[in-house]
Order: sequence, then C-alpha cells, then structure tokens
Amino acid sequence: AADHSNVYFVVGGLDCAVPYERRAGDPEQPPWIKSPFCSDSHGRALASDMYMAGVPSMTEAEILDWEEMISINDKNAAQLKNEMETFGDIIVATDVIEIYRSLPAKLKSGYRWAIQNHPDAEWFLKIDDDSYVRVGS
Repeated sequence: AADHSNVYFVVGGLDCAVPYERRAGDPEQPPWIKSPFCSDSHGRALASDMYMAGVPSMTEAEILDWEEMISINDKNAAQLKNEMETFGDIIVATDVIEIYRSLPAKLKSGYRWAIQNHPDAEWFLKIDDDSYVRVGS
C-alpha cells in the first residue's frame, strides 16, 4: 500500500480488555474457541468491570492478567497512533471492539467512511490480511 494514496486500513477503536485465556466461549463451539467474545464467564468486559458487583471477586492472578492486557492495549494504541500520524492510511472505527465477532460492524464503518470521503470512487475492495492484491493490474 506504500505506493498507493487510495489504500486504507480499518481498525476497531476499542480494545478488548479481557485476556484471551479468560474470554467466555460460545456454548455452540468447542471450548477452545473463545476469541469471538470480549467478556469473561461472569460478563466482565471492561477494565472497570474488574470489581463488578454481583460476580465473584477476581483472584490476584486474574487481576494481574487483566492489568497486563490493559498495558498491552495501551502500547498497541500508542503504536497505532504513531502509524496513523506517519502514513495517514488508517481509519479507526471508534465504536467497534477489535475482535473477530465485530468484523461486520468494522466493515460497515469502513464502507461508511469510504462513501463519505470518496463519493466519486468507482469501486471499493475489501480484503483481509491473508489476501494479496496486485493493485496496478
């Protein structure tokens, strides 16, 4: 994308604070498939939920896991901000949590941005990180 001024990357503007190992799984899926959800088995989804009323207290290990994840999210946010300022090719879907389950909302947000900012474009192409596109051909 470095040689093209019309290529953009859409990212979710909200990080999931729940450590991956502690995320709730889909009861319809095998227990090792957890990534689509951003809450633990007690419904905690945000850092402010660490001490949520009505659910069992978190262990010290769980609290440390959450604090580590929040720290990682902060570092990722700083790296993303730096990349946005450097290249100007990232669109942040501010109301979307960056998890697989939010992909349709992120896609919709990206298309909305594209239509508003490039109303005369002849076409839009959505690709994923496992795709390769020869733009010049």
